[in-house]
Amino acid sequence: MVGLEDVPEIVYDAVDYHITLITDDEQDDEQVEFLQRQGFNVTKFYPGLLSAAGQDTIDMLNAADLIIVGRSPNSGDFDGDDKPAWNNLTAPLIINSQWVARSSRINMFNSTNAYHMNDGPAMAYGVVSDPLDPIFDGLTLDGDSLAWCLPPHDFIENADSANNGEFVAVFNETSPLIVRWDAGTEYYPGAGDAPAGPRTYFGFGNDNAGWPNFFPLTKEAKKVYVAEICRMIGLEEVPEMKYAAADFSAILITDDEEDDPQFNWLRKNGVHVEKFYPGLLSAAGQDTIDMLNMAELIIVGRSPNSGDFESPDKEVWNALTPPLIINSQWVARSSRINMFNSTSAYHMNDGPEVAYAVAEMEDDVIFSNVTLVEGDSLPFCLPPHDFIENADSANNGDFVAVFNETSPLIVRWEAGIEYYPGAVDAPAGPRTFFGLGNDNVYASNFFPLTDEGQQVYWNEISRMLGAEMSVVKVSDTDASLASLEYDVAEAILTPEFDSDIMEYTLDLPEGTTEVRLTAIANSEYALSVEGDSTIDVSAGEAITTQIVVTAENGGKWFYAVTVV
Repeated sequence: MVGLEDVPEIVYDAVDYHITLITDDEQDDEQVEFLQRQGFNVTKFYPGLLSAAGQDTIDMLNAADLIIVGRSPNSGDFDGDDKPAWNNLTAPLIINSQWVARSSRINMFNSTNAYHMNDGPAMAYGVVSDPLDPIFDGLTLDGDSLAWCLPPHDFIENADSANNGEFVAVFNETSPLIVRWDAGTEYYPGAGDAPAGPRTYFGFGNDNAGWPNFFPLTKEAKKVYVAEICRMIGLEEVPEMKYAAADFSAILITDDEEDDPQFNWLRKNGVHVEKFYPGLLSAAGQDTIDMLNMAELIIVGRSPNSGDFESPDKEVWNALTPPLIINSQWVARSSRINMFNSTSAYHMNDGPEVAYAVAEMEDDVIFSNVTLVEGDSLPFCLPPHDFIENADSANNGDFVAVFNETSPLIVRWEAGIEYYPGAVDAPAGPRTFFGLGNDNVYASNFFPLTDEGQQVYWNEISRMLGAEMSVVKVSDTDASLASLEYDVAEAILTPEFDSDIMEYTLDLPEGTTEVRLTAIANSEYALSVEGDSTIDVSAGEAITTQIVVTAENGGKWFYAVTVV
């Protein structure tokens, strides 16, 4: 018989702990996905006004190993009668929102002053009270500080107000970043409020700059966050960190809004991306070079003028050390950055309807989460197209995928590898040519990747960052109309509306002086529908109007209606 003394010690992992993340929408999903990557069992839940919730809700919350009040909830749901309801929960609880922590809400600080810093700093540093605190194990501090979060920022100002919590890290001396309270400890002298369970304020995130930046912690600060979670739930060993591309930052080199579909796609997938354009890099100061060399990833978008990448600027771009992706076929030519022994970038404005990529390295990690057609190809991009023709020219890069046998789509070079025999030029850091986009038909078709193409691009970004592979959140490519309506009952539309038919005639009854066209996009993600309007036909002449639908990925469909 086995005695009690023989029962092995049970070892718990992150997956054995249940975290309830309080959020009422998808804006905290980046945090949810990050915690799930680390192995935690995370459930999203929002009780609304907790003072009105039933005992079953209170019991469910108290049964959690940890409750995290995310950055997204409305702080108004944590004042009045709801404040004591939250403070009376016995489960360990973390609050992220600076606005929820104010004295007018949960009352952790004797301050109502939560504030925005939309324009920087480019990096907010946390100053650590005790570098020997176990949550900082394995990290290299710069004295007593750590790169903490990326802009835009929000903080809470505590000034010199007394507090009974343990201040673990602060920004700018008086803005707390991490503060802990034991159960039963009044938040600050005279607060009148005390938590019934352990509490940590771990504040981050801003939504005042036009988009929710709700999980802007650096990788180092995310490690601290996980360590604090482990401390609160009693998990002795912090799990090995697993970073996806969403946990990194990138600089998108672009000089206008035409690369915005890619910019928005990167943000949609959680990458902290900033747009920047240095102009002629050979004329830039050392501060610009240093800033670029500090980037985790640089992407030269499709929009920049290729003339900004010829000699003497070519040499400066090639001397940058971070991983760098080039999208523009024109920038990659031998007369510019010199990746290929070719000056022949070319347009295919009229198709094909879908350009297929043929994989040269079918087992490469870049093809994770996609299914190759007939073992070696996948739908890659939508028209109109541009490609670069490499013909049979020798090249020292790894050709990952091509179009039409001789037009490279994805090619990689390691640092120090001459682009092709006799090129002379070699990059100082890892490089990928990932070509996409055309501007020869309309203003810009600069992010025309199919769903599969977007997954492959996301995989290549992840590979270059050294990140875990993950499923991409695609930008919708649907630029079709769902309906085309008109306000003259007796009018006849020929042919009958079909979203795939681009040209129509609308015959009006004699004597009609105007007609209102109303066009509805098929996709809820479409960016715009332009051209539907009231048309004056009083002159009795046929008038053709164009209706343009712009998809989330920037692609456009053009419908023409001739009114007679």
